Amino acid sequence: MISGFYLEYIAGKTQPDWLDIMEQHVGANNTKGARAHLALDEDDDHVDMVWNMIMRVIKTEEDEERFVEHLTKINSLFVSYFVEVYAATVLGLGSDPSQLTQVSPGAAVQTNLQARVAAV
Repeated sequence: MISGFYLEYIAGKTQPDWLDIMEQHVGANNTKGARAHLALDEDDDHVDMVWNMIMRVIKTEEDEERFVEHLTKINSLFVSYFVEVYAATVLGLGSDPSQLTQVSPGAAVQTNLQARVAAV
């Protein structure tokens, strides 16, 4: 559910801009389906629907910590993907990620909320 929430939220925030750019390259007729999908998501309040389902199963502080940890990991993977795409396309590094000067923070992947809470 957390992955679903993240994807619904990010798609709603980013895909309109992505589709505007895509439209310049492939034409408005070729982005109609994607725009219709976004409109359906918005009309059905998919972000709120998934959020409300998550909130129904979070009962304890430990549940909340696991939620935040998972969300942080998903975000790190998302950022890593786009760093890799940028490196392969814009920087022309192909499949040699060792040349990257910018990467997703490893700390975001190996989050330990208990240690952070204990430090406060």
